[in-house]
Amino acid sequence: MKPGRPNSSTRWSVADKWGADVVAARHHGFVQLPDALIRYQAELQLSPMELCVLLHVLRFWWRADEYPHPPISLLAREIGVSRRTVERAVVSLERKGLVVRGPSEQKGMGGPTVRRFQFDGLRERLRRLVSTKEGIGGTASMRNASDDGLFDQVSAEGVIDEFDAVPAEMDKVEGVLRA
Repeated sequence: MKPGRPNSSTRWSVADKWGADVVAARHHGFVQLPDALIRYQAELQLSPMELCVLLHVLRFWWRADEYPHPPISLLAREIGVSRRTVERAVVSLERKGLVVRGPSEQKGMGGPTVRRFQFDGLRERLRRLVSTKEGIGGTASMRNASDDGLFDQVSAEGVIDEFDAVPAEMDKVEGVLRA
């Protein structure tokens, strides 16, 4: 086994890695995002501030069918920068076609006015990058590894829906993904 590789005693959960108290913290404790967003920061031409703002916005995206709408003032306070700095980063993300801020809408009867962040451009760019650089998705084919017992399901687009590999089989998983 390679150094630093998981073994049968490796604990995989977020709570095991970060501690249950951190994971149980306010607002669900962790954010789900594709590794490709970080790995392809340079190809997406994301400045450190743009990535930071994007990550903060993404922590409010809880449901796939409901885009987030965090206030710019909250993002600025959490990041520790001015509202103007966040606004500039958002405008730049919009110009790059990675995010779109929807029209103003009133939340509830007499509630605050919000603008939702939409990520269709970012998702499409990430799909193209992953397809081009890794051969996954789009027209690239990915071998269904369910015969090996590694994946429960691979969708038609090559996206792994459920991952059911045990730590001792990680080398097999990497081999399948490279095939």
